[in-house]
Amino acid sequence: MGWAVGLFLLGFYLTRSLPESLAFVVLTYVIAYFSIFVHELGHAIAARFVGMRMLTFSIGGGVRQKVFRIGRYVMFFRPFPSEGHIRFIPTDLAHYRKKLALVLVAGPATNIFIGIGAIWFGLTYFDQMPVELNRVLRLVAVINLTMGVMNLWPSTVQHGQSTINTDGSQLLGIRTLKNEDIQQLLDIGPLVHFELEFFWGDKNKALRHLKKVALDVNAPIEYQVSLTAAYAEASQIVEAIHLGRQLLSRKDLSIEHRAVLENNLAFALIMDADHEDLKTADALSQSAMSVLPMQLEIVMTRAAVLAKLNNYEAVLKLLDDKRFVLLNITHQATVAVQKAVAFASLGQGECAVQELRKALDLEPDNVGIEQFRRQFPQLADGKP
Repeated sequence: MGWAVGLFLLGFYLTRSLPESLAFVVLTYVIAYFSIFVHELGHAIAARFVGMRMLTFSIGGGVRQKVFRIGRYVMFFRPFPSEGHIRFIPTDLAHYRKKLALVLVAGPATNIFIGIGAIWFGLTYFDQMPVELNRVLRLVAVINLTMGVMNLWPSTVQHGQSTINTDGSQLLGIRTLKNEDIQQLLDIGPLVHFELEFFWGDKNKALRHLKKVALDVNAPIEYQVSLTAAYAEASQIVEAIHLGRQLLSRKDLSIEHRAVLENNLAFALIMDADHEDLKTADALSQSAMSVLPMQLEIVMTRAAVLAKLNNYEAVLKLLDDKRFVLLNITHQATVAVQKAVAFASLGQGECAVQELRKALDLEPDNVGIEQFRRQFPQLADGKP
């Protein structure tokens, strides 16, 4: 909330009035959020114009989010007006660099256009408008022009565990973009669409489509790796274990692909009592964590394995990560159930019930909820 305090102090310095300072904070927040929205909308319209396929539209920063599905698009809205992005994939190789440059420029250009438009409107109709409206227009101009220019300036910002490149930085990167990189984007494009459909749409439809593509002999390894995870998520444990072991025997796997496969197989090996193998799952999840310790899905699997081994303190330590709220609803609910089991096993019934309620709010039919109720019938009614 540091940004809000800073805005309030600035507003009080400019107005010397408590109500006007609060109004300044709210107005700045609304205009900044709107400016990010039109910035990303500029990118999206340009991507559609040049024939690229947009998949996601994300506005705002922070760990909490609201997700909406509009047609084939997935929309993410987070509370803080600090960032935004769209995710799109190319449909062909032709003139990709020029198309990408146009898409990247379109966002800042939209902000600059709105900023200049606000200045022009304010100057043209200065004598015919209330003073308050003129102040709003000036704030619109300042925020949009600043946003446009800063995004065109090539720079890189470290945000938590991720790196954010401005549009200007990405524009410079086009020069070093190889044809093989573009081809890889084309190859994995359908996989990105599958993941969105699987977690935010029709799981069965997505799984049928992925099986058809992934089991082709010429399919990239990424599709088969994702299929092992999809099998496990869909409770098709036998298929997940069989495919995971088959792929792990390959000699041409990259370190990252092997780590993800180890994680997927470990997850499958603890999901079904008939095929449970805790020793192998423990070794596999440790190996995956050693390679990709910051990947949340791998952390979740490791926590699930540790829970099976009754190491509940370690489970809670691993799951004490605010980034989990950025995952899809199913994974968020699963994390809440894992924490509920850990708290209940440690005798902390009140904390366990809080996590159970959270899981119920997120996904009432999550399979882990029923398992929790069977394991802890005394907490099944949501009372410690």
